[in-house]
Amino acid sequence: MALNFTPQKKTIKFTGGDITVRGLAFTDIAQLVETNRDAATELYERFTGIRAQDAITATEAGSIAQEVVTKMPAIAANVVALAADVPTQFETVALLPIDVLVAALEATALLTFAMEGGAKNFVETLVRVARETNRLTDSMKSSRD
Repeated sequence: MALNFTPQKKTIKFTGGDITVRGLAFTDIAQLVETNRDAATELYERFTGIRAQDAITATEAGSIAQEVVTKMPAIAANVVALAADVPTQFETVALLPIDVLVAALEATALLTFAMEGGAKNFVETLVRVARETNRLTDSMKSSRD
């Protein structure tokens, strides 16, 4: 069976240009965690606060985007650079007007969690994977002892 998938994208137009973003892929998230461990953990904990809902709303995405831009500007620029497929242009992305950066983060969040079950499904999957990874790690440690 062949894969038939094209990531959805959204273009944010502004005076002076535009930026097109997509949802983050697993490899993007792994890179964010690797390069921004503390900020990524804080962001993950913020998203777990919406775990009881079926999908992230545009209002929640906008609220989270504003919080990320003001409290974690480096990770905000990193997220948008990855979502725009220009990870090496981090410094340029960081210079975008704040309203453009917030709009790009909001669009990225909505596209990232567009899967069935939305953010709730995403967070539950991450928790399951983390638990299984911890269980396997503990098992490997105990077998060496």
